[in-house]
Amino acid sequence: MAEDKKKKKGSPVMRVIAGLLLVIAAAVGGVWVYGSSQPEMHTSKGSETIAAEVSDVFALQADVPSQTQWRSDLKEVKNWEPGKDGKASWKELWKDGRNEFKLEVLEFEKNKRLKLKIDDENKMFYGTWTYEFEEVEGGTKVTITENGGIPNPFFRGMYNLMNASDKTLKAHLADLKAEAEKKAAK
Repeated sequence: MAEDKKKKKGSPVMRVIAGLLLVIAAAVGGVWVYGSSQPEMHTSKGSETIAAEVSDVFALQADVPSQTQWRSDLKEVKNWEPGKDGKASWKELWKDGRNEFKLEVLEFEKNKRLKLKIDDENKMFYGTWTYEFEEVEGGTKVTITENGGIPNPFFRGMYNLMNASDKTLKAHLADLKAEAEKKAAK
């Protein structure tokens, strides 16, 4: 009889595995529920003053194929298709290997404004990045505004829990500043 009870309970290893699976399922479910309670759309904004001329900073940002040389997150630019009036399209592959995005220039106002449409190949998010370039004392003020959407509640929950709302645009601004100021110093 004692042997029957032991068989019904299962081995200690199997109980630990089952417990771990239950904890993981509860965590994933919790993130999903939290993400479902958050809005799909978000707006993030960041600015940086760069000690370089507006025309130089704008040209650096608009020269997409050369961004692999100065952006810390970018591995490759693929399918570069320059269009009329500065409007172009391309794909970016990030160094982490997980992210590949299709980008398209929606608005191009030389030395003033760029607006990019961003589509995630994996359909985890979508949106726009708007770059505004303003001449200020000491150089150029660049402001990036992200208007994005995350349709999947799990990824939306992770995004909010990791407080990731402006990390990418701040890193982009830091990379742009470093490269533009390096070129201006030459």
